Amino acid sequence: MKDIKKVLLPEIEEFRKVGHKFVNGEISVMDFKGQSGGMGVYAHRGGKEFMIRLRIPSGIITMPQFKLICDWADKYKLGGLHFTTRQAIQYHGISIDDVCNLMNDALENDIYTRGAGGNFPRNVALSPLSGVDKDEAFDPTPYALATGEYFMERITTYKLPRKLKVSFSNGSSDTAHCTIQDLGFLAVRKDGKDYFRVYLGGGLGRNPKVALLYPELIEPSEVLNYVEAMVRLFKAEGNYENKAKARIRYIVDKLGEEGFISEYKKYVDEISPKPKYLKNYTLAFIVGGIICVIGQIINDLYSKVGNLDKIPASTATSITLIFIGAFLTGLGVYDLIGKRAGAGSIIPITGFANSIVSPAMEYKREGFVL
Repeated sequence: MKDIKKVLLPEIEEFRKVGHKFVNGEISVMDFKGQSGGMGVYAHRGGKEFMIRLRIPSGIITMPQFKLICDWADKYKLGGLHFTTRQAIQYHGISIDDVCNLMNDALENDIYTRGAGGNFPRNVALSPLSGVDKDEAFDPTPYALATGEYFMERITTYKLPRKLKVSFSNGSSDTAHCTIQDLGFLAVRKDGKDYFRVYLGGGLGRNPKVALLYPELIEPSEVLNYVEAMVRLFKAEGNYENKAKARIRYIVDKLGEEGFISEYKKYVDEISPKPKYLKNYTLAFIVGGIICVIGQIINDLYSKVGNLDKIPASTATSITLIFIGAFLTGLGVYDLIGKRAGAGSIIPITGFANSIVSPAMEYKREGFVL
């Protein structure tokens, strides 16, 4: 995020010039709004005072940052601050110079205003009790924060038809309101695994619409693929001519529910990494072969050095390989091998040892399970 700060800092002085032109009546309200929204700033009626919105990533803030935000309210004699429904913070009744000074101070303390308004991805919303809610499916906080960071790293590149709202709920109570978002991820547990249920094209305001349910559960690791797919679909199908019909829910009306989901899935497939079959087959073959070679070496040692007959040597070899597989599983090494080698590490007898020891590892209390 350091690189984006270098880009954003020079923007502030340019925006100060635009703000003074607006205050002096040199540019219209609509021209100013077209530039100010993306900076997280809007003019009050009368055009002399302004509102500035701070993006608080999914409502998560450090105590030093929160103290700074309160201190700024005192410094600029604002009398207080406002919390938004998207877990951001706003100051009202502030001059254009103080807006820019505050924006600079915030950026220096890793608090951003860029994209907090205008045609940009807005602050990513999150269930407020994520991580401590006893009824949650799982904690979606890391995925909400990763999505927010993904947006901020690209914030100056977005040219969307309108704003884009994304939220993450931690369970069936849907406290982040996924069903009325442009894109919602609702945490669910199925067969002992974490998944997200995905909602598409919902929204409030004019012509409200309940979001469509995507037909498949997705793995948490896939979230950013689905986020980027929505951005690309929005750019391709969104209405750049009529702002009143530029939100994603109007694309649902245009394409139809089945057509929208089908088009969205095309973008998901386009973005999702393709399986590297040749590489995976080769690694599985090589690793499986190496394990077999190791087994043959051990067998030869028992036969020639230990003077064991064929059957006892084979039995001793199997026991040794099981011990090695179990030992490496206990150390967490065999799982790393398995991630690379796939079936090449599962099929040999060491894979059997791994399958026996791994469940025990999940329930270990302390130390290593061997």
